[in-house]
Amino acid sequence: MKQGREYLYRYLSQTWCEELAMFLQSLFRFKNQTCPKARFMIARNIVKTSVQPYTTFAINISYETRQNTLLEMQKLEKDFSEKQDLAISVAFFEDCEVEVMKLINDNHWRKFVKN
Repeated sequence: MKQGREYLYRYLSQTWCEELAMFLQSLFRFKNQTCPKARFMIARNIVKTSVQPYTTFAINISYETRQNTLLEMQKLEKDFSEKQDLAISVAFFEDCEVEVMKLINDNHWRKFVKN
């Protein structure tokens, strides 16, 4: 499975979709991280590079999904700054992931499979 995922990342990067590849790579690291603090740090990075609007690698997601994710991250940032127990679910970026996968399926998957 790792090889196929790496091929997809490379294909997306080569077709001017670096933001999608970066998001998916970071999301994979996020989901596989078991330490809550490390998972939080990865989530913070994903939000800063992929979710916040107007960044170089902002992903194409709906306004509602973007706002909800940013709001949830603000809550986590507050908990983190107040030294509360961090509990960040692997499903934190689920809405973003669904939209990105739909975008890939609608616009890139057939071309990727042909290559």
